Amino acid sequence: MGHIGQALVEKLYALGARQLTYTSRSRKPQLEERYALRFVTQKELLNECDSVSLHLSYNEQTHHLINQSALQKCNPRLRLLCFSNPHVIDPKAARAALLKGNLKQLYIDGYYREWQENLGQNHDPEGLLNLPRELFWATSHLAAQTNRAIECQLAAALDLLHPGTN
Repeated sequence: MGHIGQALVEKLYALGARQLTYTSRSRKPQLEERYALRFVTQKELLNECDSVSLHLSYNEQTHHLINQSALQKCNPRLRLLCFSNPHVIDPKAARAALLKGNLKQLYIDGYYREWQENLGQNHDPEGLLNLPRELFWATSHLAAQTNRAIECQLAAALDLLHPGTN
């Protein structure tokens, strides 16, 4: 729940969201009080929520933080939106969870080898690019830097959460 997470909470609250849950290395009592946030463990977050937006730094501790153990017992209605480095999610575990129906949908802002030679879905060692759009989608991180792209992504995310309201 860094600056980006806090900004997202402010926007969601302004849009009328009132059942917001978060996890973080440390609790944020002032934010909990202001926005009626509920603090839970990562396991509870993935098991209870229908949508989770990831905003965390990538480092040794967060590499594959979302792994097979986390995904095999997550809420089968879970839509996971990753705005962090994609390496916080184990791609093999994500693919398996999506195909088994343990995870409803995965969105990644950027892709695993985006800044390297990327040969597309026919040469995708992560195995996510061949999945149907109902299960997986990704955007280039560069494309996300424009105001219009951010507005479109937010509208699409809100439509996933509340179909027909956008």
